[in-house]
Amino acid sequence: MLAAEITSLVGGNLGRPVTPIPGAVQLVTALSATIPLAVASNSPALVVRSHLTRIGIAHLFRAIVGIDDVGAPKPAPDPYQLACARLGIAAQHCTAIEDSQEGITSAAAAGLYVIGIQAPGDCLDADAVYPDLTDPRLLHALRIRDTAVRVTRQSPA
Repeated sequence: MLAAEITSLVGGNLGRPVTPIPGAVQLVTALSATIPLAVASNSPALVVRSHLTRIGIAHLFRAIVGIDDVGAPKPAPDPYQLACARLGIAAQHCTAIEDSQEGITSAAAAGLYVIGIQAPGDCLDADAVYPDLTDPRLLHALRIRDTAVRVTRQSPA
């Protein structure tokens, strides 16, 4: 009952503008050219799909897993286990990019290599940690070499 009410409230915001994290669209676009991608979210799948569609990248994901698809949300491993299963790839051959310790805990418990994107003041415990999605070290680690798809660092407002 509470989950349905939350989904209804969130669903009412589906028409509002979506602003992706700086570098996210470029990173997803570059990665999708070489590897299958999935989303594992604690939001309802409908909401995730709607947001990804509105920013023009939903078609780049082979699998979208929402809270409504699993028995237990993050930090349980369920979302990542299902995402890997839908991709048909063993978790130990997958990498997660997360910006919360709850998500990192989930991905690690499922057996993925975890990259943390750490906001100033946060302290994330992941296999590797970068300050943002535009960090050149992250792009190098993910083997993004084509300068045409490199993400440009945005200066703070």
